[in-house]
Amino acid sequence: MTRKLIFSFLLFTAIFLMGCEKETHMVRYEIEGTVPEIGVSYKNGTNGNESADLQSGWSQEFTVESYYHLHLRVNTKGHEGSATCRIYVDGELASEATANGRFKHAGCNKMPVPDPPEEQS
Repeated sequence: MTRKLIFSFLLFTAIFLMGCEKETHMVRYEIEGTVPEIGVSYKNGTNGNESADLQSGWSQEFTVESYYHLHLRVNTKGHEGSATCRIYVDGELASEATANGRFKHAGCNKMPVPDPPEEQS
């Protein structure tokens, strides 16, 4: 009897866990601008923070699970000109912002991914 109980418990647990599979989404970060270098900070695909000075045309793609906060920030540093950030989720533009002028910042954010389902009354 104990073996049947253990087997039933393991089978139930396996079926439950299969139903809990998380949905994944393809994310693409892009920056562009007219300044020679763009200061960039962002949340990477492993939920860590990174920053760098990059050139226009930089992009990065990664996969995330549902309800993951996405963040990409650009700044023009001390240069006259512009810097634009974009976040795409599953090929659709989710956020876009542009900084214009010296020492200006702009931030792109998307939370959560995807939007949570609306509660029904």
